[in-house]
Amino acid sequence: MKRYTAIILSILAAIILVSCGKEEKTVDIIRPVKVCSPQQVDSLETIETSGLIVEGKEANLSFRIPGYIADLLVEEGQYVKKDQVLVKLDNKDYLHKFNAVKAEYEKIIADVDRVIELYNKNSISESDYDKAVAGKKQITAKYEAEKNNLSYTELKAPFSGYVNRINFEEGEILDAGMPAISMFSDDKLQVEINLASEYFLQRNNFVDFYMELEDNPTRYPLTVKSVSMKGNNNQLYKMIFDLHNKDKRFSPGMTVEVTILSKSRERNLLKVPFRAIERDQENNYVWIFNRANKQVKRQAVTVGKVDAKGWIVIKSGLSINDEIIEAGISNLEDNMKVKAIERPSVSNYGEML
Repeated sequence: MKRYTAIILSILAAIILVSCGKEEKTVDIIRPVKVCSPQQVDSLETIETSGLIVEGKEANLSFRIPGYIADLLVEEGQYVKKDQVLVKLDNKDYLHKFNAVKAEYEKIIADVDRVIELYNKNSISESDYDKAVAGKKQITAKYEAEKNNLSYTELKAPFSGYVNRINFEEGEILDAGMPAISMFSDDKLQVEINLASEYFLQRNNFVDFYMELEDNPTRYPLTVKSVSMKGNNNQLYKMIFDLHNKDKRFSPGMTVEVTILSKSRERNLLKVPFRAIERDQENNYVWIFNRANKQVKRQAVTVGKVDAKGWIVIKSGLSINDEIIEAGISNLEDNMKVKAIERPSVSNYGEML
């Protein structure tokens, strides 16, 4: 029994000696990180602001003569055509005056024609001829005035559009020049925005304009009509665009989102994903990946604005040929080796490749 025990102890001792004789090996863990390249910033800068659709052509209509409202032929919100009669005054007095002047006009014109005929035959003096011609001018002016007054008893639409507001009722008496009806054309509407002074100063760099409705991605082109050169109390400058409305889709009072494309004030800028930026109390950094030795190095950068897609502008500290760590930047150290995971291509849907 003692012999077997001695054999077992000898074997265990040999195993321990062999184990102790082997050198302990350590395994370096290489961290995987996602790598991407900086992108060139578009040469156009986007300015977005809210706007309001307003009437492009509007008119406040009034009668040129006073009178009693006899017929109101339209309603608010009604579409009317150019030269359509909207309101009629009681024209009895004006018609009576016109008929009286017309009779006088016809008589005097006939008399003047006889005088001219006699003058051509040297049968009357030149002074009588001059009197007759002057009388013809006077009665013609009087006749045209009464003819116009009679036509002024009808208020007509100066253009095709919608009746916006009616300021009276049938049976009322209106003085000349009192606002009677307001109307607007919906063929050419306008969009108004207020530009902050920062953007007003770069107005000469604006190159394109469009608007969008809420929850509607369709872009509708705009054309600049005017820019106010004087700001309001809030240092905002009114900018007005023409909006063509052939399909009658839009109406005054609608709120829209206006986009202005402007030439960028800064050239040759780069952008990187926002999450690739590391910060401390003083600076912003990115981690640059060296593909030759698989190592990373922290690089200070100067940053700008973040765009709508989550990319931040890099003003300095980075070149277009650099590769940076996009994801996995926590706890990185200079000269640390990493395993690069490439950003999937646009056509690699679902990162299956």
